[in-house]
Amino acid sequence: VTSPYNADFDGDEMNLHVPQSVTARAEAGQLMRVSKLVVSPQSNHPVMSIVQDSLLAVQRMTKRDTFFEKDLFFNTLMWVRTWDGRVPTPAILKPRPLWTGKQMFSLILPDLNIKSKSGQMPKGAKAEANTLCNYDGEVLIVRGQLLHGVIDKKTVGDGPGGIIHCTWLEHGPDACRDFMDALQQIVNYWVLNVSFSVGVQDAISNADSVRRVEQHIAEAAAAVEVLVQRAQKGTSRGAPGA
Repeated sequence: VTSPYNADFDGDEMNLHVPQSVTARAEAGQLMRVSKLVVSPQSNHPVMSIVQDSLLAVQRMTKRDTFFEKDLFFNTLMWVRTWDGRVPTPAILKPRPLWTGKQMFSLILPDLNIKSKSGQMPKGAKAEANTLCNYDGEVLIVRGQLLHGVIDKKTVGDGPGGIIHCTWLEHGPDACRDFMDALQQIVNYWVLNVSFSVGVQDAISNADSVRRVEQHIAEAAAAVEVLVQRAQKGTSRGAPGA
């Protein structure tokens, strides 16, 4: 909700206005509803999306090797308000039933058909024309079922053509709001049970990263020195429009 206001959490304050007349209340209730502001009329793409913990959790949950035990799967189902009571067939039956994270994600998906690439694909790599792509980087959703691909920022972010954008266009603002609510509820409950932690060691750069940073700084400093010398000698040329 903070994105349309360009707000953050460093002390921002907002004013509260109470509409008095029936016309003003109707206008505020219809035109200023959060669900109707998900997609910006200026740029025609979402200004609200899945971020931070929920984005990390959905990316981990929809990986190919993520499975739900029976107890966790049923407990997570309790967070799906639109669940119709039908339990999908487990992806693995023996030695014990296991459901995939993709199956859980499909339970909250609207009836959509989407084919796109996720951020799991390295630059320059091409997705293979089958479900056994090494990176699982091609997202394929058919009739509201996630068949393959990892869900990440490219799919549930604020870019055009993603799940949030298509849901808002094809099923309306309320369905889009319900999807975003349901997604955050189930992935936050899931990551609470499987855990995810970051230590101080994870924030310390390794030797190779430090070397590359120092190299870029040295190259930038050398380029600046060349520009300064040209300016001092009067041989520098102004860029067009500068």
